[in-house]
Amino acid sequence: MIFRNLDINHDFTFGRGKQDYLTENTAIMKNIETTLKTFYSECFFNTGFGIAWFSLLGQKNTDLLLLSLKTAILNCENVTKIGDVLFHLNAERVATISYSVSTIYSQSVMGGFVL
Repeated sequence: MIFRNLDINHDFTFGRGKQDYLTENTAIMKNIETTLKTFYSECFFNTGFGIAWFSLLGQKNTDLLLLSLKTAILNCENVTKIGDVLFHLNAERVATISYSVSTIYSQSVMGGFVL
């Protein structure tokens, strides 16, 4: 798998040749992160893509949110199995998502990010 790298503003990088691309597990993990950070119907060419963050974050029960995260991760290219998916929202309303997946390249890869 090949995935275009992102800069600190989450925009695609250009102008550095092959250094602008990620491969194997690094590409898969960046694809998962990009998928989970995309709001539902934000993608103009695929309006069914993304997570319905606005409707899911207001609920006390996080089961539907975790199910949506797991579904989105499993739909990412080259992900073969999902392990744990953890979601934590602190008092300052900062969300932390961490997960483990199996890919076509390895048995267990850990990833996560802060929203």
